[in-house]
Amino acid sequence: MTVIEQHANKASASAAAPTGDFDDAVNATVAYECENCGTNPLERFEVPRQTTLWKCTKCGLYQKGQPPTDRLYEDEYHDGYLRSLPRKIRTAQVRLGRAVKYLPEHCKSPSVLDVGCSIGATVSAAARRGWDAHGVDVSRSAVDSCRIRGLNCVHYGGDRLPFADKTFDILTSWHVIEHVENVSTVLDDWYRVLKPGGIMVLETPHANCWKARTQGAKYAKFWPAAHIYTFTPDTLEPFAARCGFEVLPNPWFAAPTSTGLATTTYALAYQAFLATSRATGFAKAFQLFARRPATDASERKQAA
Repeated sequence: MTVIEQHANKASASAAAPTGDFDDAVNATVAYECENCGTNPLERFEVPRQTTLWKCTKCGLYQKGQPPTDRLYEDEYHDGYLRSLPRKIRTAQVRLGRAVKYLPEHCKSPSVLDVGCSIGATVSAAARRGWDAHGVDVSRSAVDSCRIRGLNCVHYGGDRLPFADKTFDILTSWHVIEHVENVSTVLDDWYRVLKPGGIMVLETPHANCWKARTQGAKYAKFWPAAHIYTFTPDTLEPFAARCGFEVLPNPWFAAPTSTGLATTTYALAYQAFLATSRATGFAKAFQLFARRPATDASERKQAA
């Protein structure tokens, strides 16, 4: 069963549940437990004619959104991306440079997996560095676009990644984690395919960015129907920690590259903008850096 099918089943079950009616605007709370902190009940957060999420009144996690159809990711989600591919590849180069700062010194040509690779900007950027670059996406059309250009990308159903345990040094995922049905299950699987000492880097919308905080549901484009969750660092980091990850500080600057003056200039400008928007609270998204420990907790117990 794919994630899309699981979403559909979940939506049907939710509609029948006696503890919450998703179509009743009067019902302001629902007796679900927060997936992060266990608080009950949750508060209804409705974006009219667009989506309904359920907000935890304690930790602030927005959760339990209703899923879109799978056609969204095939027909609309990647429209126009190819026109901006060169810029996206430059941005991906900077992002990868930030991840490199946490790799062991001996790892000079890491293996990389980009989950939700879309048209392959991150896979292209990694391949240009000479790395072993791979991507997966739920969109067959996006994967076909990547494969035509010679990239190692495969289609998958959105659930278990089609790779063996401990395969990759770096796993990246840009604006994907907010779309999944169960964040803990997904992070467990991403942990599985990382090598011990491997680095995970995610980016996702920031629920406490200035516009979302001050405008709420009126900032409609921030709350698309495709999002099942909306996180802050304080609500996403605990999920990663419970899955075994060591949460790392965001690096301020990327590791130096030999990709030329133009890319270096772009990297400095991009990171200056990122740092400024983060410091002022205007950043609409945030990044999470985390490491799979060199020795897992179960292995440490056995050793003791």
